[in-house]
Amino acid sequence: MNNTPFPNISNNVTVEDIHKIRRWNYERRKEMSSDELKSDIRHDANEFRRLMKSVMIPEQKV
Repeated sequence: MNNTPFPNISNNVTVEDIHKIRRWNYERRKEMSSDELKSDIRHDANEFRRLMKSVMIPEQKV
């Protein structure tokens, strides 16, 4: 797996920051097999879900 360091992004996420993140994702995933890619995306989605649940108010939790 590619160990490309995560890019520096600003506190107020800009369009350029989004481009940096997309380039970072491309670089770290470009040599992954289909199975590795699916696993990586699944892992990232689960982490995103966990983080979202941690910031939601109790009435919003699904």
